[in-house]
Amino acid sequence: MSVIASGESFVRSAMARPPGRYPIRADDDSTPKREALQWLIARQEDADDPDVRARFRAWLARDPRNAEAWTEAQHLWGVLGEAR
Repeated sequence: MSVIASGESFVRSAMARPPGRYPIRADDDSTPKREALQWLIARQEDADDPDVRARFRAWLARDPRNAEAWTEAQHLWGVLGEAR
């Protein structure tokens, strides 16, 4: 699978999210990949918000899959940025 096809699949699966500005909650049943993309957006929009940073750090530490998904989301963001 190409990087682009892999990225498209990742985005499609991850962006099917409930409405709301930051629907990232401890009780949310969404996947780590979707949450990672949500965090990518939240951190871009509110980079200086200490609450966002604290919640992100807590999310990242909560589950090893979150760290893996975060790394993948950052990679995808870089690949998409290079494609522009």
